[in-house]
Amino acid sequence: MRDVAIGLLAVLLCATPACAKRVKMDWKSTGVAGQYRCQIPPDWLSMPASDGGTRYGDGLVWISVSRKTGSEAEVLAAVPGDKPAPAGAAKTAAGAARLFQRQYEQVLRGEESSGPASSWVYEELALVPAGPNAFWLLRWRSSSPIYQDQPRGRDVWLRFLGGFRPLPPPAKG
Repeated sequence: MRDVAIGLLAVLLCATPACAKRVKMDWKSTGVAGQYRCQIPPDWLSMPASDGGTRYGDGLVWISVSRKTGSEAEVLAAVPGDKPAPAGAAKTAAGAARLFQRQYEQVLRGEESSGPASSWVYEELALVPAGPNAFWLLRWRSSSPIYQDQPRGRDVWLRFLGGFRPLPPPAKG
């Protein structure tokens, strides 16, 4: 019961004007030199991602960026977990990206452990063309102790997508 109350409190806090202002706040420019630029909320941190890319987030919501080679099907097949379903398209600073999504319940602990037993996870993946047989894989993940119709951070994800800009490869000379 305590876990449900904490989850409900988290949902209510994200419905506050302070949370709504997140879309309007000044974002910071970041990225990887010679690869891409993006915009993230000022309180987010960046760290290396397990797949060799970069991960940005605040603990509950995160976005990772990595460059993958292969066909669209090969890149999606290499993402761990269930295959994501097509979810339309989105605009980036580099042009259109194909979107994919999935939602699942993730078990966090066994019967003997304390804390929440599971978390609802919502993920969207965007494939941004990065040349012949290559893509930028942008992956947004939002977790919540309770199921939510509107996952936390969707507005941040859409703004991130709109500002994602791959950089041209350095000139060979």
